[in-house]
Amino acid sequence: MARGVRDFASKEYSPKKKNARPRSCDDADSTGDVATATATFRVAEAETVTCVFTNCSDAVATVNLSGHTATGVEIHEACDTLTADSFAVGSTAEVTFRAGNRIILQGGFSVAQGGRFSAQLIGQP
Repeated sequence: MARGVRDFASKEYSPKKKNARPRSCDDADSTGDVATATATFRVAEAETVTCVFTNCSDAVATVNLSGHTATGVEIHEACDTLTADSFAVGSTAEVTFRAGNRIILQGGFSVAQGGRFSAQLIGQP
C-alpha cells in the first residue's frame, strides 16, 4: 500500500430495513460488497471518498405494476427490479420509474401522446 493510503470499512445497519447495500463509491479503488452490506474505502492523503448506501426492505426489493393507467404525477421505486405490464401513462400523466438493477416494460406498456415517462437505474455495484 502506498504511503499515506489507508483502508477503512463501513457496514450499513438499519433495524427497520433489511438488505442495506452499498450502491456506489465515487473513486476507482473503493468498493461496495452487496452480499456483506460493506463499503471498503481506500483513502489517499488529502482524498475524500463518498459511498452511497441504499436501504431496501424485502417489501420493495421487487415491484410489479399491472393493470394501471396513470393520470397524474407518479413515482414508482424498487431497490432491485421494477416490472410494468399492462401499464398506461395517460396524456396528462408524468411517471417516473426508478430501480437498482432492472426496469422491465412488458406487453401492454404504453405512453399516450402528451404523457411523460422516464426510467432511471440507480445502480448497484
